[in-house]
Amino acid sequence: MITRGFARGEITKPSRKRYLKEVYHVEEETPNLPTISFAKEAQGIVLEHDDPVVITMILTNANLHRTLVDQGSSADILFKPGFDKLGLEEKELKSYPDTLFGLGDTPIRPLGFISLYTTFGKGLKSKTLNIDYIVVDVASAYDVLIGRTTLNRLGAVVSTPHLCMKFPTQDGIATIKGDQRLENSNLFAWKAVDMPGIDPGLMMHKLAVYSSSRPVQQRRRKLGPERAQVVKEQVQALLEAEFVREVKYPTWCHISKVDVQDVRTPTLET
Repeated sequence: MITRGFARGEITKPSRKRYLKEVYHVEEETPNLPTISFAKEAQGIVLEHDDPVVITMILTNANLHRTLVDQGSSADILFKPGFDKLGLEEKELKSYPDTLFGLGDTPIRPLGFISLYTTFGKGLKSKTLNIDYIVVDVASAYDVLIGRTTLNRLGAVVSTPHLCMKFPTQDGIATIKGDQRLENSNLFAWKAVDMPGIDPGLMMHKLAVYSSSRPVQQRRRKLGPERAQVVKEQVQALLEAEFVREVKYPTWCHISKVDVQDVRTPTLET
């Protein structure tokens, strides 16, 4: 649970005092709130789980899939990796004078805060809010954390057993479902880029050849356009994950074709 932030409207002491006075002067009246139920939202969910509610929202025209809904947090947090994904720069941040608690064993000094338009839901059943995000540079499995300040502005009701969030709009109740598979996807490495920097000592493929053997160049295998594209993508993924690296052996090259009319531009085939 993260404390501090923009709960109760502001971060100054006078604003907190005003809020406390309002709490003690609440009148005994029943608010006019819509009825929200989750009777049909358990379909497709593995029951008796302990997964958090992780949703997708639109932030500055970009879909952020790893958005954690945290009803206990008093702050809306934009983690530095998510901040970078959006192409934002630190010079756009405003100063945040307070520290945050709950993101580790020690207080966290934020980089600052930034106001961004955020859309929840799709189509007519959606809401767009201007949210003050506190930006922190700490390790997290999520891009954004949405706290109770924004949930209250939405009028949202969250059900963790159903991994679902609902809120009223002018066109009815909007429903945003969490993705149970996405939440657990970080337990597996689905692509080479998901596990970069593995020590080659763990496993390495080696060719058992005599050092004195003469290298023999194999004939080039021609692939169709579709297969060639797949091979190119796979090799690029291995390069990015630093699983393979390019090496060049000039002695393996041989001149297969030479244009006798212009010896300055020989064609080489490796």
